[in-house]
Formats: sequence, structure tokens, C-alpha cells
Amino acid sequence: MALSDAGEPIVILAGGGELPARVAAAAAAAGRPPLILAIEGEASHSVTTHPHHWVKWGELGRLEGLTRDHGARDIVLVGKIVNRPSLKTVRLDALAIRSLPKLIGLFSGGDHSVLSVVIRFIEGRGFRVVGPHEIAGDLVAESGVLTPVRPSDKAAVDRVGAVIADELR
Repeated sequence: MALSDAGEPIVILAGGGELPARVAAAAAAAGRPPLILAIEGEASHSVTTHPHHWVKWGELGRLEGLTRDHGARDIVLVGKIVNRPSLKTVRLDALAIRSLPKLIGLFSGGDHSVLSVVIRFIEGRGFRVVGPHEIAGDLVAESGVLTPVRPSDKAAVDRVGAVIADELR
């Protein structure tokens, strides 16, 4: 499932957990030099085993500069965000201030709307957002039964019925 852009650098905007480091390792193994931009207060120190910079909320100009300096056009957003910042606590750089009308959705709405705003903003700046599974295909489960117990034929029929019932609602 990995993108076939071998040799092309990639940036990983890292929240918490171990996934950012796993994606970086997969990118490196595929010949795509990774650069992790680790969000302070969110990203795990496991990212320090790869080329990285620590960035703060609101440093959009720095994020963009580091990405361009790395020669990357692809950005992966991966890792959990526990401490969503408020507009009162974030120190905005010049790019962030100029971009506020486009970013106002970051400070309201649920996770889906926030992520949509982030993706639109990144892509509007000329980058491509790619999913972690496109770089580290082993993050996605194989299709089929993954447990030692297979569903019975009755369970399979019940599942088809449930899908049809959902469609009729």
C-alpha cells in the first residue's frame, strides 16, 4: 500500500503515541527520507530516533519552512492530540495570523471538522496530505477473518440483513 514515490522526502507531523515513529521507520525503509515535526506537549520522545524538530502550536511559518527545506511535498498527520490548544494560549507566527480566517474552524467543532480544516489548509499551501497507511501498510489489518473463530453462516446472513436494514432507514 505504500506510495511509490521512492526517494522523495516526506514530513510527518507528529502527535502522541508510537505511530509517528513507526511511520517514519516505514518511510525510511521505503527509501523516503522522513522528517518528523513533533508537536511539543503531544509527541512522544520516540520520534527522536529519526530526524526531527520540535514545533509549537501556532508556528505555521516554521512548519512550512522546515517542510520546504526538507524538499517534501507529502505530509502525514499521525498521532493523538490530547491537549487541543485554545486561541488564548497559542502564540501565532506571521503565517498563522495571516491564515486565521482559514483556520478559525480549528477552535470550534469536533475532531472531524478540525482535521478537515487542517487538511484543506495544508493542501492549499501546495502540499499533499497522505494517510499513515499509505506509508506503513502494515498498520492496516488484512481482509478476512482475523480470529481463530470463524463466523457461522447464520452470522454472515444476519450481517447482510443488518446492512440492508441500515440502507432502508
